[in-house]
Order: sequence, then C-alpha cells, then structure tokens
Amino acid sequence: MKDSDVLTIMSTGGCSRLSSGLKEVLDRNYLSIPGFSTVYSKIVIITDRDEAETELNFIQQMKDALNEYSVICDNELENDRWIKCKMPTEIKEEVEFAFLLFIIPFE
Repeated sequence: MKDSDVLTIMSTGGCSRLSSGLKEVLDRNYLSIPGFSTVYSKIVIITDRDEAETELNFIQQMKDALNEYSVICDNELENDRWIKCKMPTEIKEEVEFAFLLFIIPFE
C-alpha cells in the first residue's frame, strides 16, 4: 500500500515500557525497505507524568532508544516539539521520520 496513510496506536502498558515500545517501532523501520508503507514516517509518544523530574527521565529513555538504532535528529529531543530524524535500515539505506515526545504536564 504505497502512498497510503496508516495510523497505528500501541499501548506499552505503562510509562516504564515506553522505551521498549519505541524500540519495537524503530526495529520495524530498521527492517523496512525505504519508500514503502512499512516505514513509520511519524512517531508520537504520548504519556503523562506524576513528578517534575519525570520529564527528564522520559527524554533520556527516548534518547537512549534512538541512539541504540543510530538515529540522527536535526535538533535536541525535548517535550512537545517535532524533530526530523533519520536512521539506517538493515540494508544500509536511510529512512526519515518525524518524532514527537508529548509529556502531559502534571497538576
């Protein structure tokens, strides 16, 4: 289904599993053929937090997962800001995607 828009929603089962959920998506991009619908072109992580310092923890977890897949981004990862990223695939071609981490503020 080339040139189609597909929305996939995944529940990770809690904040402590966000990193593993992101790795599943990045793994799919890694194993994909660039230009086909199997590549995720936009990745959004939405979560809430219960403590002020949790935001920094989430950001670091996401950075670690992105680094594990040799993802290069055009800007530093931060809350509520789209960044453009690229990563190598298994066949050493690059895929590009946009990434957003949205952490709902605590009250």
